[in-house]
Amino acid sequence: MAKIRPFCVLRPIPELASDIAALPYDVIDTKEARAILAKHPISFLRYTKSDATNPDFVDSHSPSV
Repeated sequence: MAKIRPFCVLRPIPELASDIAALPYDVIDTKEARAILAKHPISFLRYTKSDATNPDFVDSHSPSV
């Protein structure tokens, strides 16, 4: 039988929730992600689509990334 246990979560301040919320990483491309991050720098997109924070000349598929 499955065990269900409570866990602690972090919730954003309600006034900032719309700035922090992010689209799923697989529905936007890097260019769109950069545009969103320019408007909302605290967006969680910074972590889920982190290649958008790299400069243009960096290949997001290179082994170093």
